[in-house]
Amino acid sequence: MNLSITQKDYLLAICTGVFLFILPFTHTVAIRLSFLLISFILLIWIYQLGAVRQFITKKFFLVWLLFPLLILPFATDIAYSLNEIKVEMGYSLMAFMIFFSLAYQKIFFVKSAVIAMSSSLIIVSLWGLLNSYNNQWLWDETAQHNGSASYISYTLILMPLLVFAQCLFRQQRGVLIGILLLVLLTSFLSGQRIFILALLIELLVFAIWTKQYLKINTQKLVLLASIFILLSGVLALGSLLNRFDGSLDIALHYQQHDPRLQLFSIPIDLIKNSPFLGYGFGRETMLHVLGGEVALEKILENYPDGYQYGHAHNIVLNYAIEIGLLGLIIFAALFAYLVRYYYQCAKHSKQIIAVAGATGLAILLGFLVRNQTNDMFYRDISLFFWSTQGLLLGFIAKRTQK
Repeated sequence: MNLSITQKDYLLAICTGVFLFILPFTHTVAIRLSFLLISFILLIWIYQLGAVRQFITKKFFLVWLLFPLLILPFATDIAYSLNEIKVEMGYSLMAFMIFFSLAYQKIFFVKSAVIAMSSSLIIVSLWGLLNSYNNQWLWDETAQHNGSASYISYTLILMPLLVFAQCLFRQQRGVLIGILLLVLLTSFLSGQRIFILALLIELLVFAIWTKQYLKINTQKLVLLASIFILLSGVLALGSLLNRFDGSLDIALHYQQHDPRLQLFSIPIDLIKNSPFLGYGFGRETMLHVLGGEVALEKILENYPDGYQYGHAHNIVLNYAIEIGLLGLIIFAALFAYLVRYYYQCAKHSKQIIAVAGATGLAILLGFLVRNQTNDMFYRDISLFFWSTQGLLLGFIAKRTQK
């Protein structure tokens, strides 16, 4: 195979780079989809799809892709669910195929993708910090750099990837560490409490499966984990107090009466009424089942803090509503397959394969924990997630082929 970088490669890297760069910014749907489609056409023209076809034809991928279409006739709002399947499944699959194929072909594409994603998150982080500074250190949820829930969803995917990038950019490790620290600081200041737990999971994955490369013994690992938990607790408490004007009583009251916990009974009741096939694919399906905005207004009469409750703030509950328990089992099987695959790679004798496996495992587990208090697995974040999965799986597949 010719590993030299051609003009066509640069063109493909620019198109995919623009696609990845603009993902975190709001109001860029037309631009992102245009570059996604252009990248897909260029990929077929230059490299075709031979490698990725072998991967997505595995039974877990095929069943997961087909199941939402099979239950479409039973959806509450067929038009809405069909559009969501196109957007969430179709475009995400396209992104996965693009980056799997590119990572399989040349490491150049992996590096260019990491540069694009890192550049984007640097701008978003600095922009978010500046707006927070001007807003008494509260995240501006309406700015074009996206809300805090979306931001930490991006960072929990990017930070493990930056650890993996240490193996690719050995001369720029200082720059990568600087980006990590910037993203870490901004994520803490975003006020998203679940970030701390998800980050801890990701750190433990790296510490356990790459400690032979990091040269950290068990005692140091326990000490570092203890320091992290202590500092995280202090930062989380500070962020919470800042959010409620320094009132500990109000902060604790909010913690004890989180509207999401009170409103979980609504999706649970819906699941009981249609346990096997759900109500149709789509993040906002629950709102369609309840009757749209009218139903939401009735919810707010009893739970005024539940103003964002257009969906179950939990990925497990939301998928059970959308595609039923059968679909949830299929999703769990796909997730378990990827976890097992990355786990096996994390034990590989080659360092770069082991780090790539630990990176994939950290992203999966961190993202799962993150989505227990919200469901951010949609639209731009779904595209970002599957793009990074394609990069890692393509990179690993090339270097473990027999």
